[in-house]
Amino acid sequence: MSPFVPILILVLIISVGLNVLWFIVRKKRGKSRESESPFLLTPLPKSMLEDLRDRKSSSIYKALMLSSQAIFNYNNSQLYLFTPQSDYLICKERHPSMKLKKSHQKISMLNGKHYLVRTVLDAKPYIITDIQYDRRIETDLLISPDVVSLIAFPLKKGDRVEGVYLMNFMGQVNFSQDQLDSFEGLSILFLAFMNNTREESSKKDHSRYKDIERRYREEIESMQQQLVLSGKLSSLGALASGVAHEIRNPLTIVKMLVDELSKDLKGSEYGEDLSVIHTEIDRIAEIINQFLDFARPKDLRVIQCNINRLIQETMNFLDIELRKQEIKMELDLYSTLPTILCDHNQIKQVFINVILNASNAIQGAEEPNGWIRIKTTVHLKENRKFVKIVFEDNGPGISDKIIDHLFEPFITTREQGLGLGLSITYRIIENHGGTIEAQNRMDGGARFVILLPVEPA
Repeated sequence: MSPFVPILILVLIISVGLNVLWFIVRKKRGKSRESESPFLLTPLPKSMLEDLRDRKSSSIYKALMLSSQAIFNYNNSQLYLFTPQSDYLICKERHPSMKLKKSHQKISMLNGKHYLVRTVLDAKPYIITDIQYDRRIETDLLISPDVVSLIAFPLKKGDRVEGVYLMNFMGQVNFSQDQLDSFEGLSILFLAFMNNTREESSKKDHSRYKDIERRYREEIESMQQQLVLSGKLSSLGALASGVAHEIRNPLTIVKMLVDELSKDLKGSEYGEDLSVIHTEIDRIAEIINQFLDFARPKDLRVIQCNINRLIQETMNFLDIELRKQEIKMELDLYSTLPTILCDHNQIKQVFINVILNASNAIQGAEEPNGWIRIKTTVHLKENRKFVKIVFEDNGPGISDKIIDHLFEPFITTREQGLGLGLSITYRIIENHGGTIEAQNRMDGGARFVILLPVEPA
């Protein structure tokens, strides 16, 4: 059912009710049943329904003013409605359009001398047929000095006054009871339409707030996951630091002894075995270094960096490795990317980690025509400007089992991998005030999205 149907039904019910009421009043006054109801003579149904099709408050105001002018033929009118706290009357609309003094735009209910305030307090029309001979009105309170007659009509919903409709006349006017009764019916319809529109607006606002609440819940859950991950990284970092130091000291002694033995047994049958031991000790030392990098993030040494240039520098560094693996690199770099404050070496390490992860995934898939694409652009988030770096590949993508834990320590799909590279990457980006997110592409492969702030928070 169209939302406009209830309004038409409401108009019909009120119209019938008013005509019945009018018949009773006319009968009591001794007038015939055939006497015409002034309510039916007003242009309300046609003009108001045409103006209300868009269900906006401004259209309702316009309909009230056009219909009331057809009844009274005033020179100008102003519609005043209460603020939510009911402590001020605010001019919401005027017809024809005219500029009002500041004192006429907002009227305090504490001003007991004002005729609009008295209209509200008395809850009945304030009618002045000739201001020159009526001492109830202070001339400085009039909309214009040319006003001779006026009607201030309270807009009532039951016993509650919700506003005042003011009509001004530049000549002396005597108002008939028929006119006043017609306008009273008009004001009832006006408030009915207003309340219906407010209810519709309230429903829309409720739906909108539900969407906002859902988005906030999602953001809070994401923040909670980040906090949990940060907590895990801090705890494991402290543990890794202690373990690494305990291993490094005896390992250094073992390495020194192996070096000495290698000199003494050079050329002997044990020389090859000692070389293997030496290689494995170096491998253990490298693992310890990774532990320490993870446990003790280096202090940031920030400088102005051009991310596009840093990506090119990283590509030059990895060029031989990527060509050996026959991986094609595609760059789509935003030409006017702003410079950012960052630690050049640490962000370069991030790029190396992400690219090597992608290349290892592509090699693991053993598919030809592997490629890695890097794209940069500017991104706006929460009124802040970020540099956005997107790494994409056509590898096998990220397993659903680990994608939500990818940046946690020791998560890896490589047999020889320790699983600290992406944890270190996450911490570096976090220390820069940025974010990193892992996704799977719709058509296969993985995507890493990094946001780095152009300016510190």
